[in-house]
This record gives sequence, C-alpha cells and structure tokens, in this order.
Amino acid sequence: MLVIDFNAKFTKKAISAITYTYEDGHKTQNAINDAERTGEPQIINMRTIGRMFDGVVVG
Repeated sequence: MLVIDFNAKFTKKAISAITYTYEDGHKTQNAINDAERTGEPQIINMRTIGRMFDGVVVG
C-alpha cells in the first residue's frame, strides 16, 4: 500500500489516548481484488474515526 495523500480534521481536543478505527474494510478488500484481477493500481479513500476511551469522537 502506498499513501498518496493525507488530510485530517480534529473536532475536539483530546484529553486522553485516542484509538483510530477504519470501518470500511470492504473497500480495501474490493481494491485488492480489483488490483489482482486487472494488474492495475487502485486508489481508495480511507476514512478513519478517532475516539477517546469514553467514546467521544475527536478526529
């Protein structure tokens, strides 16, 4: 995988550790399948959500 761009928005100041999750795993799998099938590179947008341990979204 090659990251070609990165953009972030932080919506609230974090006051504890943050866990980032990616909830669109099917997009990644589809891109892998397409790359294997076509032999061509694939580009996907991966949106992550940052949450503190109490569940508050911060980014």
